[in-house]
Amino acid sequence: LEFRRVLFRSSKPSISVAEIAAGVKYYRIDGQLDQVYVLEGTQDFKQWSPVSTNANESGFIITPDPRAGTLPYRFYRATTAPAP
Repeated sequence: LEFRRVLFRSSKPSISVAEIAAGVKYYRIDGQLDQVYVLEGTQDFKQWSPVSTNANESGFIITPDPRAGTLPYRFYRATTAPAP
């Protein structure tokens, strides 16, 4: 008898707050394996700035936003980027 672990990931990434430590918020991005994701932040939905760029090697990415604690509010999205 053989068991295999099968992971299903949506083609669209999802973002959640992973933890807050020492005033720094960490975000978890769930998405496709081997895809490069860019976490972007905005305060006005007009100008988006990159927070971090990471390759998804395990099914999820955890990344901090050091500026989150200095802003009254911030919105996030994850976009895909070409692999390096």
